Amino acid sequence: MRILFVLIVLYLRLIGLDKKRAKEFMPLLYKDLLYSPNSFRQKIWAYKRGFLSSRIELYCLNNKNYKEYLTDIDYLRHHPYNNHFSFWINDKLTLKYLLSGLDPDLMPEITKIHKSFFYIC
Repeated sequence: MRILFVLIVLYLRLIGLDKKRAKEFMPLLYKDLLYSPNSFRQKIWAYKRGFLSSRIELYCLNNKNYKEYLTDIDYLRHHPYNNHFSFWINDKLTLKYLLSGLDPDLMPEITKIHKSFFYIC
């Protein structure tokens, strides 16, 4: 099992993740592999495209639209976005008030409810 872990970390390093981010990704991958309700085929499809399989339903991913989304690998590769301004974006209430004086069309509508969180599809 340790050899598999090392090989996956080495692969993640080859595609551009630094050592810290590659090690952070491993528990996410492990949890997704064991506990995601998706089929093994769906998991492989998502992993080949840089996503965790739990993102298939969350983003409504398919062969036509998966390139429109930022992959989990790319997110980790470029994290942190916006440096010290990221707390404004991560805090949804603050974001709402920051955009309140602008066009209301900038704020997305919540269209689906999934377990305990909302997402746009």
